[in-house]
Amino acid sequence: MINLIFALALMAEPAYPAGIEVHRSDCASGGDDWFFFADGTVISKCSGCESWPSVALGNWRRNGSEVRVELKKAWFGRGRGRIVNVGSVNAWEDYVAVMRAADRDVTIRTETFKAEDFTRTNDDSCEFARKHDRSPDPHAFLRQFEGEHPETFQRVLQPAEFSKMTPEQMRAMRNEVFARYGYRFKDPALAAQFAKFKGYQPRLSNVDDFLSDVERENVKRLSAAEQRTKGKGTDR
Repeated sequence: MINLIFALALMAEPAYPAGIEVHRSDCASGGDDWFFFADGTVISKCSGCESWPSVALGNWRRNGSEVRVELKKAWFGRGRGRIVNVGSVNAWEDYVAVMRAADRDVTIRTETFKAEDFTRTNDDSCEFARKHDRSPDPHAFLRQFEGEHPETFQRVLQPAEFSKMTPEQMRAMRNEVFARYGYRFKDPALAAQFAKFKGYQPRLSNVDDFLSDVERENVKRLSAAEQRTKGKGTDR
């Protein structure tokens, strides 16, 4: 009863439920964690999904005492090859990044939240709500670690920044972009280089669909700078 009264009080706030996370990934079979933002966007991240990773972006709107979510875009790892672990959720030997966008008004998925969903505590349930301070950037939910060069996803790099860098440094910087999304390197030296980062899980043979526009541009610029400096490109 107290939670319901608190929920109704929250609904009087114009920005409600912005800044609230509805956490469901602690349940036995996993689940979605939902992150609500003040700009009207919502991000879901699934734990325990056969598609790994699994992140979706959409919008939320209030409808009386409920909040309705419509997901319009999704990023996920599609399993392929042979199944290496059979269970309630199969694990595949290889994953490739896939981005799927809904056509016009067609939604990928809808979900409805009741007022009490935003005030449930984790005292006796695997589902609970809490405040969050995450960014509304879906790529931030896909990246596994920040790394040594976070500027490669924060802003577009300028040519002058490459002037004192060796081809090896540029190669490492460029490949860190892919490593953040769990790219599995064939080069043992690169695999060892990124294994030191906590959270790095090299399970995808292709992560191109996960890259943001800024990251794509920086990969292009770094690759061009490598070619100018070394005389030829250095592939992953």
